[in-house]
Amino acid sequence: MMHTCFWNNEILTPIQKHGMQESGQIAFKKLRVLLDRIMLRRTKIQRADDLGLPPRTVIVRRDYFSPEEKELYLSLFSDAKRQFSTYVDAGTLLNSEYFAPSEHRLISPEQPQTTQISLA
Repeated sequence: MMHTCFWNNEILTPIQKHGMQESGQIAFKKLRVLLDRIMLRRTKIQRADDLGLPPRTVIVRRDYFSPEEKELYLSLFSDAKRQFSTYVDAGTLLNSEYFAPSEHRLISPEQPQTTQISLA
């Protein structure tokens, strides 16, 4: 008897080989059906009465870099800028794993760093 893996055969391999084309598109549809069956999505508002959560408390702190932290940050920042410029000049910016679009933002060492802490 030969072992077959549903996930690899029906989902993973077609997506890796074809992306959103041909059998990859069918695999994405199968994945969506599978996830729809197993995922239960509820918002916090929908569940608030059941959970009995206390009100949220938010504390905002403004912190500054120490001189050593600022020096380290500026060194790392200049290295990143230099690498970024290399990718821009080569026209391969979006091909780099380091500069793919993300939610991250650069920190200014001159500005205080704001930290929000939610206590629930």
